[in-house]
Amino acid sequence: MSVPPARKKSTRTGSPQLEFDQVRRDSGEPSASLARCISVLVHLLKTGSVDYAWYYRWFELSDRQFARDLKYLRTIGDDLGISISKRVDGRTTLLGFEGRNKLGEEAQVRDDAVRAVARALGAPAAVELGAADDSGDARERFLIYGLPRLIPGTEVAAIFAELKAAHEAKARVTFKYADRNGTETTRTVEPYRVLAHNGRYFLVAYDLAPRKGWRYFALDRILAKPSRAGTFKPRPVPPGYTAGDAIGMLQRGGATTEVTVRLSAAVAVSTTSRRWQAGQRVEKHRDGSADITLTVNDIEEVVRWSLGFGKEARIVAPDRAIELARRCIDELDASYALPSRVKQRTAG
Repeated sequence: MSVPPARKKSTRTGSPQLEFDQVRRDSGEPSASLARCISVLVHLLKTGSVDYAWYYRWFELSDRQFARDLKYLRTIGDDLGISISKRVDGRTTLLGFEGRNKLGEEAQVRDDAVRAVARALGAPAAVELGAADDSGDARERFLIYGLPRLIPGTEVAAIFAELKAAHEAKARVTFKYADRNGTETTRTVEPYRVLAHNGRYFLVAYDLAPRKGWRYFALDRILAKPSRAGTFKPRPVPPGYTAGDAIGMLQRGGATTEVTVRLSAAVAVSTTSRRWQAGQRVEKHRDGSADITLTVNDIEEVVRWSLGFGKEARIVAPDRAIELARRCIDELDASYALPSRVKQRTAG
């Protein structure tokens, strides 16, 4: 098939190519490479195969660019747990998707695909997915995310940049780390992901020394800039460490616990309209209140979350979680005691 050279702009009326490169980035539109990869991936998921003839009809780009995009798509496929073949007779085939090529879970597949594309392209996910950023005009977007972002030049931002560079180079890193009690240890790890959670940033890494296994490391507890310590062959990241749930993210190993929080009518509608965890269960009551049940390795996550609603939420099960919440409230009460109350207690 003879194909004309790629053109910088499409000149055909009604072409699906939307002149992506001419769209203002501050309008929230995705970049050209991101938009193309999403389109090709969705086509693959729907039909099971894609060839250059289809690619050219949509994007009017060269065969060389098609090959580059397929390279990205295979990386994305690895991230999503699917296999994309090499080109045979000009056609690329989607393999190993267990019959889901009709997008049976369309919304979830699309969300996962967009995140995987952003990771594969190495683009800042918040910008590529249209979340508000410092350079854009949030007034032009209908849905705005208020996300705390790292400030360039700060210690944590510098550590993040070094970890990201090491990850891209498949390099192990060594750093000094302080645990909750302030005890310092030297850790050597393989860096895989950084997750933003409750206003903090956590490195997902495989700990090589002193303890072998998957771990979270809070970036603000890394005491100095990490240094390189050789290279590593990437290993699969356990799904629990990349689920992206707002609650239940912190994996501690061992058994999980179901914790039920009762939400008052004042906050139940708003709270239960959001997905805090993929496996959450909601039971609504006639008075407008609701119970939400979350499954976690670390009960403290749910305690901290429920306390954020003040008197509008309380933990009702299990007893162990109720007791933990009560102790936390007692400690808060003591820390907020007025000097006059302290004197009264002492005198009594």
